[in-house]
Amino acid sequence: MAATSFRHRVLLNWINDISTIARRGKRWPIIDLDEQTLHDYRELFSVIKRWGFDTVAIWGLFISHSWNPDIKHSISEKRKHDIRELIDTAHAQGIRVLGGLGLYSWGFEEIIRTYPEVAKEEGRFWWGNFVSDNGVAMCYSTELAKVWQRNVIDFMGNFGLDGFEMQSADQGRCACHECRKMGEMEYHAAVNAEFGAYIRAKWPAMTIAVSGWGMSFRDETDIPYLRKMSAPLDYMIDVTDQSITGSRPIRKQLIQSLESSFGSLGGTILVPPQRWDRLRWFLPHAELSRNHIASLAADGGNAFEFFAGPLVNPQYEMMTKFVGTILTQPTMSTHEGLALVVEDMFAPRNAGVREDLVQLFLQAETDYFSRIEPVSGEFDFEPLIGEEAGPAIYLDRLPGDTLRQYRQDLRKWREAFAQTIKEINKIETGIKVVQCIGAILEDIDERMTFHSIL
Repeated sequence: MAATSFRHRVLLNWINDISTIARRGKRWPIIDLDEQTLHDYRELFSVIKRWGFDTVAIWGLFISHSWNPDIKHSISEKRKHDIRELIDTAHAQGIRVLGGLGLYSWGFEEIIRTYPEVAKEEGRFWWGNFVSDNGVAMCYSTELAKVWQRNVIDFMGNFGLDGFEMQSADQGRCACHECRKMGEMEYHAAVNAEFGAYIRAKWPAMTIAVSGWGMSFRDETDIPYLRKMSAPLDYMIDVTDQSITGSRPIRKQLIQSLESSFGSLGGTILVPPQRWDRLRWFLPHAELSRNHIASLAADGGNAFEFFAGPLVNPQYEMMTKFVGTILTQPTMSTHEGLALVVEDMFAPRNAGVREDLVQLFLQAETDYFSRIEPVSGEFDFEPLIGEEAGPAIYLDRLPGDTLRQYRQDLRKWREAFAQTIKEINKIETGIKVVQCIGAILEDIDERMTFHSIL
């Protein structure tokens, strides 16, 4: 295992995932950029710099689903000003900002409607499946689509960004008779290598990354394509850790073949609920995260993205500080890293109280994650669809009897925690955790009623 800090220590999020307030009334992803957002980022940048992160990759800085065909009018003059202010604030704290960039897929719905010749009505390949409809993915075999893609890059590149995180697969790729001549990873390698090189030629110092949502990293036969893709990159991310699944994991072999760094999102990707009250959940996962980071480091990985959430929620404050610590010291144990974070967040009055808190948070993780099937990929607390706060669907991963047992254990956990925090100096943080547990118990009762298992 590498004893040195990860080269790329990145916090990843949609722009409002870190919001101190619940965001409702709009289709996901909500991308409000207001004074509250700027305030939240000022606080975030200060915290993450102290705890080991050096980069944020922000999706939704500019748009959610659609660029305006008149690219420069996709956002207001005020938003242009606020984007620059956010980036300047990050730089003042020593944090680099990458802008999320859809390649042919994600962000082109309105352009396709206005200029249908940039796409083909021959379906798309999406997460390994053929989908007959296609109103979201431009055609890579169409020259006009390349022009639109360059226009988007040129526009974003004028805001002082430190780089781009490219994504070509999340909403699928064109399945027309020309594009389908290329295999899946052959296609994505070509797209990302082409536009990575375009960015590198225009802005040589930029950080260029690929987020592999929707891509496959399983097959040894795809390694040559991934190597080609890596040529202009600083790092690429195997989002769901596919390179270590199956009977013949290829991650170590793949890492040795690449020209860029290689990384992960940690296997289980807890996506913060944008529309929930900020103290409705608490699910620490330090052991889970540390094990993924240690395994990645042992294979030679040197990049890691942690999916960010609101620091006002104690789970996300804890996990952001913990993951940043482990990324700077990959040989540190879960216990050592968690003890540092507990000391900072709760200020226990003695070493015994600190140890009790560490054990409680490890127990909270075990009480939930030991009862569900392992998750590789996105873990949602609420449905992404809808405009108002949704149900606690993460509890549906626990079958009826198991959910009842989890409720019993959570009640006991709350009692033990309430006794322990009598011996801390930062009582306000302890109170927030208690409020979170109360909200979880209410959600458990609601889900048990919904499934008629009370």
